Amino acid sequence: MKLLKRLFSRKAYNYEQDIRSKLELVFEHEGRKYYRFPKDLSLPVNRFANSLLLLELLSSGLSGQEVDMILEVMEKAVHKGLQSPKNAASVVACIHAIKQRKNMIVHKDLLLNIAATFIIRDDESATGDMVSTIHDEKVKLFERLAEKEGEHGFFMSLAITKLSPCLEMSPDDFKELWSSTAARTRSLMNQLAVIGST
Repeated sequence: MKLLKRLFSRKAYNYEQDIRSKLELVFEHEGRKYYRFPKDLSLPVNRFANSLLLLELLSSGLSGQEVDMILEVMEKAVHKGLQSPKNAASVVACIHAIKQRKNMIVHKDLLLNIAATFIIRDDESATGDMVSTIHDEKVKLFERLAEKEGEHGFFMSLAITKLSPCLEMSPDDFKELWSSTAARTRSLMNQLAVIGST
């Protein structure tokens, strides 16, 4: 009888609390605390899946939005019929854009989104679904902090092992690639707008 009482009086295991107790504080900003998963702790499934998607996009040099825009332009050209030289040229231009972006080592938007996936804010769940508003707020904050503190140094301070290969270059090289990303992204968006409108 005593054994049964002890078994039923135990507190239920709380996965969220267990994971939170293992997180490492990275920094505090404007009253919020930001944590990372220690190297010996696996990411929860939802964060792991999101990180895999973002890392795959990083290797392609295209953000999800850019992929969607390219596919939309190509789909429109196919629906209009590839017999027209103009439509065929649209598809060829999209393919060229994809090949060109594949060599882009540092993609600003993707790096910021990867960081926002790996870093947990004190008001979000470490194990549950990711909340897009919190994620977006973290991306905007990280962009401001990276610009203020230096992009290379900021990402080094986060100590996200998955980003280590991107950070092996010098801070000056990283900054140059970081800065060129914005220009290349704007150029791609403009090209797609022009191609898509024809």
